[in-house]
This record gives sequence, C-alpha cells and structure tokens, in this order.
Amino acid sequence: MKIFKFRQVDAKTGISVAIERPKEGPTNPSLPGLTEIFDQYNNYKYAHVDDDAVADPENFIFEITEEELTADVQGKVDQVLAAWKTQVYQNEKDLRQQVFGKYDDTATSSGIYKYNEAVKFLADGTPSLDITTEASVRGITETEIAERIVQNHEAFRVKEAKIAGLRGKILDRLDAYTFDETDALGSWDELVKREEVIGQREPNEVGGVPGGVEEDLDVKVGYYSPELALRWEYMNK
Repeated sequence: MKIFKFRQVDAKTGISVAIERPKEGPTNPSLPGLTEIFDQYNNYKYAHVDDDAVADPENFIFEITEEELTADVQGKVDQVLAAWKTQVYQNEKDLRQQVFGKYDDTATSSGIYKYNEAVKFLADGTPSLDITTEASVRGITETEIAERIVQNHEAFRVKEAKIAGLRGKILDRLDAYTFDETDALGSWDELVKREEVIGQREPNEVGGVPGGVEEDLDVKVGYYSPELALRWEYMNK
C-alpha cells in the first residue's frame, strides 16, 4: 500500500485541475485501490492506493511518505486552530451584539453606577438624585425603580458571564488540543469530527419516521468548534 497526494482531474480528459479548468467536472484520478484518507479542502487530497499504482508528478499526482503525510496534516491542523481561535472572538462579539444590542453605550456605561446607587438605597433607604428623578418621571416609587435596576443589572451580568464562559471554554479546549505525530489522521478527526450534545430538539410533530428509525433529537456541535450562538441558544432553553 502506498500513500498518494494529488489534485483532482477532469472527469473526461484526466488532466489535473491545477493545469486547466475541468470541462466535465473534477473527480479523483483513476488509481488502483484509491481510498481517500485526508482532504485539504479545495486543494490536495490524500489516499491509500495499491502498490502497483504509479505516480504522475507532471499531473500533480505524487507518492509521499508517512512522514510527509503527517507534516501536511499537522500544517492543516495548525491552520484550523489559528482560524478558530480568531473566529471564537468574532463569534463572541457577534453574540454580544445579538444579546446586548438593544442597550445604548451610555446605558451600559451608566449601569454600574445606577446599580450601586440602587443597592445603597435598598440597604439604607437614602435615595440618590438619579433614583429620585427616574422614579418621579416614570411615575413609580423609588423602591420600585431601585429593585428594577438591581434585577435588570444582575440579569445583564449573568448573561455577560455566560457569554464570557462560553468563549473561555472553547479557547481552553483549543489551547489544550494536542497533535499526536504518531496518529496524524486520528488527531485530525479529533479536531474536526468530535462532537458534543448541547441540547434536544422538539420531536417531529408530523410523526412516523420512514423505516421505523427512531428520530435523533440530540443537537450536536463540534467539540472544538467556535460556534457560540448555537450553544447560547440551547443553554438558555
């Protein structure tokens, strides 16, 4: 058994897509015993082939060693890790906008001050000018406005802490991930194929699954994937 690294070829001419644009669509080259083992996505593919398979470097079909395969897989792993570590921060930013977008910047910045004033009032009964004024304009008591400020601010803090926790959990996983040079393909599968269950979907109301197969209600997401929005959705169901 050999290891081949190759670009796909035109389905009719067999010419590599790296040489000319395929007219009949791209496909794997016709090689005896070809079994794909790794895909760099829109670039090179890797496969085990029979020992009598012949490489064709001029057509971007190469025979490589196990060590070269390991190096290429590790390079792709490093790319994915770097991309996901960047993406998780962008996803956190997008999620914060989704959850807190209704708050004006001034409301957010004044929240801590108003919260402290409300806590102080509820503790000693001495209202600040802010609490007195807002309660008067709103037409409710100072106690009511203080209690609402405390309740809303604490709910805000809990949401903020959950989002920070989600981001931190995924970053911790990505930082803890270790590439095993003795099992490059297993390491790749660990990174991109491992999943976790984050919730349960509602059963199909139509009912009756073809073939009598029980419906899988598990909501799954990649264990290392920086998908924060879906995790947030099911965390709060």
